[in-house]
Amino acid sequence: MMNGEWIRKPKGKTTVVFIHGLFSDGGSCWLNENGTFWPKLLTEDPDLKGLGVFVFTYQTGLFSRNYSLSDIVDALKEYVVNLEGLTEGKDIIFVCHSMGGIIARKFIVERSNDLISGKTNVGLFLVASPSLGSGYASLFKPVAKLFGNIQVDTLRFEQNNSWLNDLDKTFQNLKSAGKLPIYGKELIEDKFVFGGSVISKQVVEPFSGARYFGESFKVPGSDHFTIAKPIGKDDIQHRLLLKFIEDFIASTASTQDLKAEFGQSGHKRVTIKTAARKKLKYYIYISEAKVTMILAQMNDSEKGEYAVSAGVEVNKGSSIEELPLEKRLLIVLEYLNEEGSVGTLSEPRKYFKGQMGLRWGVSVDNFTLPNQIVYFTDFNNNLLVGLGGSSRHLVTNLGYDFSPDLNSTTFGILRWLGKELDKDVRGEFYPNYMRDERSYYRSDLYAMHSLARSSLGPVQELEFVAKRLLATSIKNDDGEDVTYLLGTPLYVAMAD
Repeated sequence: MMNGEWIRKPKGKTTVVFIHGLFSDGGSCWLNENGTFWPKLLTEDPDLKGLGVFVFTYQTGLFSRNYSLSDIVDALKEYVVNLEGLTEGKDIIFVCHSMGGIIARKFIVERSNDLISGKTNVGLFLVASPSLGSGYASLFKPVAKLFGNIQVDTLRFEQNNSWLNDLDKTFQNLKSAGKLPIYGKELIEDKFVFGGSVISKQVVEPFSGARYFGESFKVPGSDHFTIAKPIGKDDIQHRLLLKFIEDFIASTASTQDLKAEFGQSGHKRVTIKTAARKKLKYYIYISEAKVTMILAQMNDSEKGEYAVSAGVEVNKGSSIEELPLEKRLLIVLEYLNEEGSVGTLSEPRKYFKGQMGLRWGVSVDNFTLPNQIVYFTDFNNNLLVGLGGSSRHLVTNLGYDFSPDLNSTTFGILRWLGKELDKDVRGEFYPNYMRDERSYYRSDLYAMHSLARSSLGPVQELEFVAKRLLATSIKNDDGEDVTYLLGTPLYVAMAD
């Protein structure tokens, strides 16, 4: 049996899609013996009145024979993309039990170009999902072979499971590239389904169920099946799902979208509540010059509105300008997002945001500049990012004597890139596809390559928003597009 069922259609732009696991269906997977149906329970939350909830059911069972996971992914595509149109200009959260997480990841990998072009943000709430496979699938392989079931074979936790290993690698690369925003949370089962017998381990062990996102959570007292069947609204897995959804929407939606998701009166309370409970960011760099300049372009009414939307509380009688720099930054980010000025790494606008591994350091060249340059960079998956700014905006004391009168670092960054061309490293660092054209424009790209390969320190997973200086793509020797992004950061922080 295969179908898709709406529990509630969305009023905003976000829909939650429930995907069940092996040998289950969209009804029994999420149904507690007391009658609580998790997708229906989600619609009863008063803070999420505009959220869409959709349940996907696919064919699985001992007699599903040669109906493969790829066939299931094709069916998911028909429902999510073609029939229901859940991706174009909209956001989607997959809540996945067991094999459902593998199906969702395969869908995301296969449809990544469509999701990126549709500006879709993706959430993955994985519930006891065997990202690396399950030992039980290997145990039941003879039975599956007897019935000709190829779904079980795909779930084997073995080194030679090339299908699952390739999916794991491809998904990791997609997530690291930062072109498609992917937010995630992983829940792990606690108890053994067959405790006390010869089989005494979880169906999905922690190393397989906590693979992609930080701070996975083991649900106390749960086994592989009860973890997907909360008793009621106070169960920890349901509360974590609510928190994940609220954080997802608050991180991706505009003020107008928040009003649609939470209601005209509820969006302010929800955004402030969500912002208050988010983890502290560990900032490395904040450009006070940019923050001050952008705030100066906003009137007092706009500042107040965006402060509320950003979850920043302003004391009565105080001005926005008196707030700490970190809070002023949040207001500026809310303003830029609402104005549509912030793009992604794949589609940069006036500004672009992203998360990826970057190395960084401070220039110590002796040529005349009014300030030193701090530079963040790396080259990964045919994407080269370079972020350069004034080192006086570093949120640390490096012991340098920086001049406070620098108004713009753009000229300095370009001059510093030009300085890199004088270093005798071209033959080592520059790829063949760039050697035949030596224009000034390409010279900046040569310099970006040099810096991306230089010793700037270890790679750190960082998130950032930067003003675009240069964005271009050229073909490499294999005919693949190599994208170059150069910008000056508004902020850089350590990623969660």
